[in-house]
Amino acid sequence: MPLLEQTVLDRGFVKLVDHMGSDLSVVNAARVSFGKRKETFDEADEKLIDYLAAHDHTSPFRHTSMTFHVKAPIFVFRQWMKHRIACLTGDAVVTFVNTNGVANPRLRKTMDELWTAWSAGQGNGTAPDEARVALVRDMARQGISDREIQRQTGVDRATVRKIRQGTFSTKGSARSRIRNMNLRVLNERDNTFETGHIAGIVERGPQPVYRLTLADGKQLTMTTNHRVLTSQGWMRMGEATGLEHPEGEEPRMTRPCSLMVNGVEAHRDAHWLREQRSLGRGLAEMAELAGCSPHTIRKWLKVHDLSFSPEETRFGRGHESWNRGRSYSSGPMDLTEAQRAKRRLHRSGKASNWWRGGLSSEREKIGAWTARQAKVLHANNGGICQACGERSEALHAHHIIPVWMDPSRAFDAGNLASVCSTCHRTIHRNRDAEVAFARTCVGTLPPELEQKPRRTGDHRLLAHPVAVSTVAFLGVQPTYDLCVEGPWHNFVANGIVVHNSEFNEISGRYVEFPEDEFFVPETFRRQAKVNKQGSEGRVDGPDGDQAHEVFLATCRNAVAQYKQLIALGVCREQARCVLPLGLYSEVYWTVSLQAAAHFIRLRTDSHAQWEIQQYAHAVRGIVEGVYPRSLQALLRVRP
Repeated sequence: MPLLEQTVLDRGFVKLVDHMGSDLSVVNAARVSFGKRKETFDEADEKLIDYLAAHDHTSPFRHTSMTFHVKAPIFVFRQWMKHRIACLTGDAVVTFVNTNGVANPRLRKTMDELWTAWSAGQGNGTAPDEARVALVRDMARQGISDREIQRQTGVDRATVRKIRQGTFSTKGSARSRIRNMNLRVLNERDNTFETGHIAGIVERGPQPVYRLTLADGKQLTMTTNHRVLTSQGWMRMGEATGLEHPEGEEPRMTRPCSLMVNGVEAHRDAHWLREQRSLGRGLAEMAELAGCSPHTIRKWLKVHDLSFSPEETRFGRGHESWNRGRSYSSGPMDLTEAQRAKRRLHRSGKASNWWRGGLSSEREKIGAWTARQAKVLHANNGGICQACGERSEALHAHHIIPVWMDPSRAFDAGNLASVCSTCHRTIHRNRDAEVAFARTCVGTLPPELEQKPRRTGDHRLLAHPVAVSTVAFLGVQPTYDLCVEGPWHNFVANGIVVHNSEFNEISGRYVEFPEDEFFVPETFRRQAKVNKQGSEGRVDGPDGDQAHEVFLATCRNAVAQYKQLIALGVCREQARCVLPLGLYSEVYWTVSLQAAAHFIRLRTDSHAQWEIQQYAHAVRGIVEGVYPRSLQALLRVRP
């Protein structure tokens, strides 16, 4: 009976939740090339496993998988999260949306582009050019002060200091921008698309990949272990398609499969319309849910032969018409001159059917008026940003109550605030940021004001199934994956709904962390004198006791400050930033046998941090109970 759970450190554990396959599965995956299959495992199979491992034939080992439930300190997971199996190639196009949830081709990014920006950063548009950098560097060598260099070159003093210290770069980090981008994800509860955010991007390295082609022409290249959303639920690509790929032959599908793809509008979807009808909803209710007009709903009900019958639309017994008892007289109207003048007045200007809104749009008028108020506004505020409290020469006039929220205050000078350009971009990042800034300025807002009006064309989208027509092997290619925050761990790549990285963690955005769930070392190690990233020996005596006290006090203080921020009304996703890396978290980790062996080999090495070594030994103890012969062979080849 294999060991299914091991305790690690003071509060951690590793549990085997589920697994697929055995040593015999590895053997049968290898023998399928010869059209053979065995029911029992014998000595010949042991030799075959040794041969596969020795000659680097690793694909049979990747037909197995294990799912672990792990509880460990966050700093351990920072090293652990590199070991993944399910990935996409760099040409996969990820769908992002604007603040209204509407996709735009200009917002799309490939996995390759995302990884490059995530790992290497992005160009800094405000950085000085190479000639000015060389000039600043030369002046710094001459001993000229930062202030004088700024005066002569126009380069700000912060940049001058970085050039002087040798830390200047023309690239800045793009991770914050990528995390703030609105990722299209599928709400699996009601089958509609909404927005999520990227928590991280992972490079998995070269792996064998296959290209799936759907009946509607969509294509996506991925590993066999990547999970896709099928009409039957989440499945691994190889399992969903019944993929078989004998050596020397073309891959083939042995099972029909339909994948959920991006975006049929709700009002066009027959299944959705049928469901709404069964719930007893009328045209107006359906139109509100789908984001279109009742006339559009009526049209598509007719297209799908779902129109309401006369009996369903007939007024119920006892209904009284709004114009019952009213009558009208026809014929020429005999108006007095005063009545005629009143009618002419009421039909003038905007009331006229010939009115076209003048020469300027309302938006342009608001912008021009706001620009005229800016100089006086900034002077009254002393040139200080009302959001961050810093003095700035680049201040903007911002509507505290946004125009979309209350158009009547568009020309209200008391509704303007001075904000710097950086804060202005942050405030206008999305609707929630605009509402949050308004709350900080005026307090509580009426609920009806916080609902941003739906824009034309902002229709509700539903995922729908499309059959997979072909699968082709494209060899070994670099692969990547995303980590997605939120309740829905998926995203849209090349129009197809796929699962995010196989590493799902407790989110501090949705639950509060417990008070005493942090790792406390039994002993403290000294910094290694030779290996800059390693440790050696122990911190003993009074120093060790004091280190223990400082460690505990720091952790407890951080958790106390976290609780205080929560009590003050700060959101969990921001309050968690003060928590220590020693805090325990929990994840579900899905991995193939080959990847598990790679993890064990790297993290049981003496150069790995001691804490993650303990988890690697625990994983090894569990894996040995499930795949004893295969793991032995894989570790023997590369001990």
